[in-house]
Amino acid sequence: MIQEIDGMDTAKFGGKATGLARMAAAGLPVPPAFVIGTDAYRVFRETGDLPPDLLAQVDRAMRVLESRTSRTFGSMDGLPLLVSVRSGSQVSMPGMMDTVLNLGITCRSAQRLAQETGNAAFAVDTWVRFWRMFAEIVLGLEAT
Repeated sequence: MIQEIDGMDTAKFGGKATGLARMAAAGLPVPPAFVIGTDAYRVFRETGDLPPDLLAQVDRAMRVLESRTSRTFGSMDGLPLLVSVRSGSQVSMPGMMDTVLNLGITCRSAQRLAQETGNAAFAVDTWVRFWRMFAEIVLGLEAT
């Protein structure tokens, strides 16, 4: 979790994450977050595979996010947990310099978000924004 990283190691964790870690250490409220350090990318670059324990660590971190927000990632019924995937480190995986917002939103969770906020336009915009970013950044498709 963000509170557990070295708030001074921008080479490993990036400016955004270390800034949040320093704010958390100072007692300021920060949103719940976790970080995948550049060491994971180095393993991937050297071996072609993700570090063996990385997916289990991400799964545990997602459960902590769910617990702290009272939301569920990929939920069809409960309040949706939407996450942002961003790079802020000096060394990054190719193609990951851009941010993907609202990962976890589905058609059904957009409906739940509209009910929760009372704002259908906001929910639709959130859903469309995710798919536009995903198509451009992850799939390499051009927006029209």
